[in-house]
Amino acid sequence: AAVEASMAELVEALGGLHGCFCNAGTSTPRRSILDIPLEDFRQVLRVNLEGTWTTAKAAARQMIAQGFMAGTAPRIVSPSSRVTWSG
Repeated sequence: AAVEASMAELVEALGGLHGCFCNAGTSTPRRSILDIPLEDFRQVLRVNLEGTWTTAKAAARQMIAQGFMAGTAPRIVSPSSRVTWSG
């Protein structure tokens, strides 16, 4: 609900949506996987996966509502990070 509300505020302020850069990321403090509680891992997934997914979904809905279809100028970009590959 928060993402949809933010998207509506953005569209109202700017008059539409032509692109979306979905950049979310968090991690747990650096420690052994054996010491990371399941709830901490779930929080990382909520932010990194669900946050990006809900933002991209809200952006796509808005872009389609504006009449944009696949192959036109608007884009949704979801970068990733190599930070999780280190250590």
